[in-house]
Amino acid sequence: MNSLSNRAYFAALLSVFIWGAFPTLVKSALAQSSIEQLLTIRFLVSTLFLIAILPRTIVKIRQLPFKMLIGFTFVTILVFYSQTYALNNVPASWYVAAFTFVPIIFLLFYREPLNTIGKIGAMFAVLGMILFFSSLSQAETMTVGNVILLIISMLAWVAYSIMAKQLQILFKDNEFVALTCLIGLLSSLFFWSMTGFKGDHISFFGFFLCVLAGIALLIALLAYSFSLRIKPMFAMFSQYLEPIFGLIIAAIFMGEKLCFFQYLAASVIILGTFLVGFATQPRLPEVLSTKPPVAS
Repeated sequence: MNSLSNRAYFAALLSVFIWGAFPTLVKSALAQSSIEQLLTIRFLVSTLFLIAILPRTIVKIRQLPFKMLIGFTFVTILVFYSQTYALNNVPASWYVAAFTFVPIIFLLFYREPLNTIGKIGAMFAVLGMILFFSSLSQAETMTVGNVILLIISMLAWVAYSIMAKQLQILFKDNEFVALTCLIGLLSSLFFWSMTGFKGDHISFFGFFLCVLAGIALLIALLAYSFSLRIKPMFAMFSQYLEPIFGLIIAAIFMGEKLCFFQYLAASVIILGTFLVGFATQPRLPEVLSTKPPVAS
């Protein structure tokens, strides 16, 4: 059980590290390509890596209730399109700030009450995030439309995570990610076709960034799904570490420096996140359904 917990902790931190770098990566890719091009290439790459398990994933799709399949498809499309459009229109720091509400909202919907240590940890995480963003200087003004877009993308990610917990009863982690990537690829091709497959010419570097985004997405989703299955509360609250990882990456590649309050906030966030993790019990993976698909 300890080994399972340790792997869940590592998986959550790996996914958060990638999510922390993702705004910078996506913004860099969007500077070289259109949104439709980025999404299509990204999901094509991630789907190709999982093409071997697509047949059994498609077989299991037939066991899903129609309403759940439609709901998950809608939420998945909403997540990735709203996030990409948000990253294209707003500063990365505001994007990360909006997503700090995800763990709290998830906690309200997820039926696993925190004990005293967990509640203290959650309070520390929120306090640290307030300190962190109060130290940021952001001169950009936010339009009402961009604020709404951020809220939609944040709520869509909460819904995606909640539905992921339900679908994990039937799908293994790689099958669940394959389903996500397949929906993303088909929807990207559809929406791009609606524009007549228009888009600027992509340079080799831009194409490389889109491919890298696809590989990063695949690894992050696999790690997130595994940690969400075993340690759901830690998987969610570890997302408070995203700005820290993001600034570390910015410091390494862009020369940005942390001020004293950001160091202090980072320490408080880390403490709170791990208190939540240690306060929640690891869960063994759910028993997967082995029933044959229902005949149509």
